[in-house]
Order: sequence, then C-alpha cells, then structure tokens
Amino acid sequence: MIWAAGEVRRPGSVWAHTLVLNPQAIIQLRGAGGLLRAFRRPGEGDDFEAYRGPMEIEDIPEVLNHSDRELADRIVLGTYGWPGRSVGVVAEELAQATHILLAIWQQQWPSVRARSVFRTRQRLGEQPTAGVEVARRTSRGPEVGERVVIGNEADWPKRAPSWVSSLVQDLANPEYGLAEFLRRYGPEAPQEGSDIPALARIYEAARNERDPEGSIADLTSVYPDPSEMANLKKVLLDPSLSIWKVDEYTRLRLAVMFAQSVPWQDLDIPGRTRSLIEVDPAQAGEVLLLADQEPKVEEAILVAVATGLNAELVALLASREPEIAARALSVNPEPLGGVSLWELDGTWKKSLLGALGEHSVIVPAHPFLDVAEDSLVNWAIRVEAIPLPIAIDALAANADDSSLDRWWDAFSGLGRQVQRELLDAANSRWEPVALAVASSRSSCEGLVERYAAELAARFDEMGGVVRLRVASAIFALGGKGVVDHWATARSFAALHKAAPKELRAANVADRLAFLDEREKTRPPLREQLVRIVVAEDWSEDDIALALYDAGPGARKVKELTPKKSELRKAFNAAWKTVAKGADMLDQAIKRLGR
Repeated sequence: MIWAAGEVRRPGSVWAHTLVLNPQAIIQLRGAGGLLRAFRRPGEGDDFEAYRGPMEIEDIPEVLNHSDRELADRIVLGTYGWPGRSVGVVAEELAQATHILLAIWQQQWPSVRARSVFRTRQRLGEQPTAGVEVARRTSRGPEVGERVVIGNEADWPKRAPSWVSSLVQDLANPEYGLAEFLRRYGPEAPQEGSDIPALARIYEAARNERDPEGSIADLTSVYPDPSEMANLKKVLLDPSLSIWKVDEYTRLRLAVMFAQSVPWQDLDIPGRTRSLIEVDPAQAGEVLLLADQEPKVEEAILVAVATGLNAELVALLASREPEIAARALSVNPEPLGGVSLWELDGTWKKSLLGALGEHSVIVPAHPFLDVAEDSLVNWAIRVEAIPLPIAIDALAANADDSSLDRWWDAFSGLGRQVQRELLDAANSRWEPVALAVASSRSSCEGLVERYAAELAARFDEMGGVVRLRVASAIFALGGKGVVDHWATARSFAALHKAAPKELRAANVADRLAFLDEREKTRPPLREQLVRIVVAEDWSEDDIALALYDAGPGARKVKELTPKKSELRKAFNAAWKTVAKGADMLDQAIKRLGR
C-alpha cells in the first residue's frame, strides 16, 4: 500500500508498506479482510525495525456491501472475462474497489491466489481516470491484442453473464457456498483461474437443481476428458453430494448418457443399478437400454445383474465373452469355488483365467489346483488369477522330489521377477524357498543369500534331488563371502557324500562349473573347499564341521595344503576334533552359536 509523503521535502515522495505472504498464509487464510488492517503508514523519523518482523494476519471475511454490487459486477467481469488480456475497470471510489479486489482474491483457491495480479490506479493507463487493473500482465512480452477498459456505461454490457452474478452474489453472501465449492474442486481445473466462470455456472445450475441433463452437458462440454474435473463429475453423479439432490435414477441415467466424458468406472454403476432393480425394475431397465449405446458400460451393468450364476452359465459366457464372464464372477464368485466348473470340458478356461486376472478376481486354490493340469496352473499364476502365496502353500507342502516335479511344471518359464515374488511370498518358510532354488535354472543367488542357514539346517528333510540342488546353490556362493561358514560346510558335506551320477541327475553342473564328464567329482570339490577356507579364514570349528559331515573320505582335504603351513595346522587340528567323536563336535557347534 502506498501513501503520499507530504511531510518529506522532495516533491512526489511516497511511503510504501509491502506485505509478503508465505505459502501457508495463501493456503489457510480464508478471510482477506485482515490484510487491509495489517498495513501501517510509515512516517519520517519512524523506527522501521517493527516492519522487519513477521506479523499475524487476522482471518476476517471480506464481505461486500449492497452498494458495491454494480462496481463488483464490472471488476469480476474484467477479472475473468478476457483470459490472457490486460483489463482495466474505471472506478471512482478506489477504497471501494480495494475491498472488492480483496474479496475476489479471498474467493479464489490457493494456486490462483498465488498468481493473481491486480492494483488500483489514480490514472488508468493514458486516461486521467481512477480505476483498477485486473488480470494484469506480469511479463514484458508483447501484448496479445489491445487492453480492454470497462467504463461506467458505454463498455458495460446491458446484461452481464450469469456467472458474474453468481460470483458477486457469493462475495456478498458467504453462505451461498460458491467459494467453498471453488476451493474444493477448483484445484482440478486445467486452466486454473480461466475456469472460474464455467465452474460458477455449473455450481449455479447444480445448486438450483434445474435441468440436471443440461448441467452435466455443460460440465462435459467444457471438460470432455473423463480425467478432467473427475472428482466434481463423480460427486455430481454420486448420491453423496448434498448440493445436487436429484434422484438416483437421474444420476445413473446421466452417468450412462455421458459415459464418454465421466469416470464411470469409479461410480459403481453396476452395483447401483443392481440396487435400483430392487426399488424400481422399470427404471433399471431404462438404464440398461441407455447402456446399449456404450458397450463397456453395458458389460459392467451386465455384471451387476448376473445373479444366480452356475458352472454351465459361466462356461457359456466364458466361451463367448470371457470379459463379461469375469465381470459377472467379480460380483458373484461362488462358481469359482465348485469342482464342477473346472471339470467341464472346453478351451474357454485359459481365456477366463486371463480375464479374471485382469479384474483381480482370485480363484480359490481348491478345487482348482486339485483338478487343473499343471500347464493351466502355470497360466493361472502368469495372469495372477492364482496369487503366488496360494500356489506356494498348495504346491510346497512337502519339499520332496515328487513335489519338485510339479513345482517345476507349474512355475517354469515365469522369469526372474516371479522368482523374486516367490521369495517374498515365502516369508522365511524353508519348504517353498528350497523348491524355488531347486526348480530354477538360474543361480538364485538372492534366495541362497537370504535363507542359506535355514535351508542348510533342513537338508535331512529334503528329497535327494532337492537337497543336492539347494546344496550346490549354497556352495557355489561360499567363496564370495555372502553365505556363512556353517551353511557352506553343510553344503560341502552333502555334495561330497553324493555319487557323481546323483550329482548329474540333480542337474547341478550349472552351479558347480568344476564338475566334469569323467566323474572325477570329489577332488575338485575338495580343492574348492580349501579355496573357500583360505578366502574366508575359517576357524578350526568351521573346518571340523565340514569334514565331519562329509565322512571319512574328506580326510584328503588336508593333503591339499602345504605341509608346514598354518592352514595345514588348522586342518590337522580340525581333524583331531572330528576324531574325538560327535560329542566334541556338538560342543564346537554350540560355540558357533548354532
């Protein structure tokens, strides 16, 4: 705010006080009346220190008087009527215009407030006339057309647009509710302040409950994309909005009529239509007839009325329109839990599972997994009709070789991402982790690193093929320092005891690259163990555990080390510990904290 500084000797001097609002003030300040009260005129000789500190602004509504209405009409029209243009409004009473400008700013939502630019002027451009500049340009680029100046009579239209009256009425009567409406839904507006006239017009129509179809037509013509003003469209077409008290049938009818421009998927048209059937079947029938023009909406409503489904009907729908069948089952999934559905013949099952996965409809594990072929189980997991945790619980009940065969058939080709999901779904249970490691042709390093100790502790409970595949995965990582000594020692023992033919049958050559075709398996295994011991600096107890579990043949491991080396001494000491028997070994294991 600027004041003439008449007491200063230099002619034309002025005093100015500027308020800088922080972002929170712009967001939280509902009433702008306190802004004018916060201004303080400085004076010559004043202590200006008081102007440097923060101030508390009173939250006081700026409400227009009846005498301000005519000027308010012109200033509101100037503010929003010519987007992108500089606009001036003649105003002889600048104090009155100041209150109107603040009231308009108060009505805006925060992001528009932050961009609003306006001022009062003793000279309006080249004219020696007082007035206000609204929608003023802030850049120095070229003007887009000439500046618009609204005078008292000549430039004022005989009849102002209806949105001007709505905005001004709200400025004079806060109970009108338009400002609150703008604050709630305005931030969605793609054109920010330029959308205020359209929003005011839509609010007025909705508030008066006149011509509901025209209201939605106006809304969707301005915002034709379903994502534009989506929340406003949803609350107008949903019974929860209090300012638009039209009946449910009207809302549903309009939602279907304007489905191309409203987010109808979020309006629960199927469920609401199903409820409407119970109240008025005739009205529900009309909604269905309207939906015939919108195939997607028609399918959605079909789901709502698809009650009493049985296996035969599901198969019939799935063979023709799996999408519709899946939508129907999303409402009534009971047939999915019956064995009769999956015992029916036909190629429709794969299409149905794909559609169910698209709609996140979960197929119960039983009886599906009991009667379905493994290839169909694999497909159900691929399309997420069977969640991975359910498949894991059903297929990993026993980590034996026979379970591994079905695991491999059901999960083959699912890729690394699904393997990672299998790991996350296992929740530290050793059975599914063991099967995931054993059934994968990849290294499964993440699985081994995370669960090596749990897996090694369960070797005796695994089937032979499963045990060797898991042991080879652990041992292959032993030299990288990511698997603890105890798990590596157990893995070495399991592999050392196996016959070369068993190792080949378990298909572990991809993990143990040193295995060869001549069945000379144990020497390279022993050499690998020595390398791991050296790299990780194992203790005598660690070495003793590996040698004891591997059996008498592992005595030759110590011969792979130089005779007088510290490493040979460690192997000699470890073998003495082994020779003392299981009791001493148990003590060593206890010292390891196992």
